This record gives sequence, structure tokens and C-alpha cells, in this order.
Amino acid sequence: MNFSLFKDSLRKNCLKILIFMNFYIKKFGQVSLTKIAEDLKVFVDDNLKNKKYYVIAISQGGIVWRIFTMNNLVGRENILKIFTLCTPHNGSKLAHILKHEGIQELRPQSNLLQQLEKNDDGLEYYAIYNPLDLMVFPGTSAIFSKAQENIRVFDFFHPLTFWNKKTLRFILEKIKNDKIW
Repeated sequence: MNFSLFKDSLRKNCLKILIFMNFYIKKFGQVSLTKIAEDLKVFVDDNLKNKKYYVIAISQGGIVWRIFTMNNLVGRENILKIFTLCTPHNGSKLAHILKHEGIQELRPQSNLLQQLEKNDDGLEYYAIYNPLDLMVFPGTSAIFSKAQENIRVFDFFHPLTFWNKKTLRFILEKIKNDKIW
């Protein structure tokens, strides 16, 4: 999936933002999300040590970041805000279709999702959900109870939510007054 339009739009606003791309996309669902969070820790340690950054996590990437913050007291202190876009915080009924480990972890009431729900990492989250989303089904399962704010964006396909102007405006609005630059 090409996220360059989204990244370019953010860069044009002179913002230093980390976008966690699903660098594990080739193994989508076949690998435990906890394993991916371990890979993420290596990435953060190698690339973001002593740097302040935002996280824009797309789909199951939001769950991976939540696992990362739950398991790593060191490393999360530099996260300014986390934006989750169509992240199945409450699971997806479609996850019952496939038997891959990473997909099973996204089933509603999975052990992983219950463990994450009990965790309070103290970070500032914002969730963007799409009621029409057919990947995170129902789309309202991307509403995050611990988010500062949940916003609804309507699009017909899961990936279109990422490029929706309302999504971009919302993120830019939430970070424009931060005094880190």
C-alpha cells in the first residue's frame, strides 16, 4: 500500500512525524502481533532514541504500538501523541475467518485485546474510525475507550480512511500547537 500522499501532506506542514508503516505487510497476519512489537522496539531503539515523535498507526499497527507501549517503559517516553486509524481496538469479527496467529489476536475478546484493555500506559491517544469499514468489522470496533477523542470518518473502503481530508485535518489540528519544533 502506498502511503506517500499521506506522508507528503504531513511533511508539507513542516512536521517531524513518524508514521509506522506496516513494515511487516509481507507476513500480514501470519506473525504474532507481540513479535511485531518486538521488531518495533528494535526499530525505535535504532532510529528514535532521544527523539520526540508522533505515531500515526494504521489498522493493526495501532495494536502493535499499544503492545509496544505496554511492554516498554523505556522508549515510550518520547511519544508525544498516538493516532490510530481504523485500528481494531475492540477486535474485528472478520478475524474469525482466518487462522493465522496475528489475525486470531484481533478477534473480539481475544486474550491480547483483553490484556491491552487492562493496560493504562498514560499516553495521549486519538482514534479515527470508519463505520463503513469492512476490514475492521464492525467499523465502530475501532473506537478506543482510552482515547482523548474518537472521530468518525466515512469512506467506502478501509484504506481510503487514511487519505480522507477529515483524517488529515484532524491530525494536523491536534499537533499544530505543540511546542516541540
